[in-house]
Amino acid sequence: MARAQALSTALAVRAALDAEFSAALRQWRAQAEQVPVHQNTISGGIQYGPVVQGHTFSHLTFNSSAPAAPDPDTDGRPRPARD
Repeated sequence: MARAQALSTALAVRAALDAEFSAALRQWRAQAEQVPVHQNTISGGIQYGPVVQGHTFSHLTFNSSAPAAPDPDTDGRPRPARD
């Protein structure tokens, strides 16, 4: 966080001293505010293995096995009485 604050301060000082830089910085900020924000969500069910979210993947390797799903008879949930 300290590095981000130092950068913010440096940009503000430079913008205060240089009108051309200030205008370019304002233009950059206006463009940056137009970039859409993406949110990846996984819903429904339980994932028992690796989940990869993103865009344009290549050359991925998973060298581990997914953990076993819990046994439905031993997952700790109460079961209805059987007759």
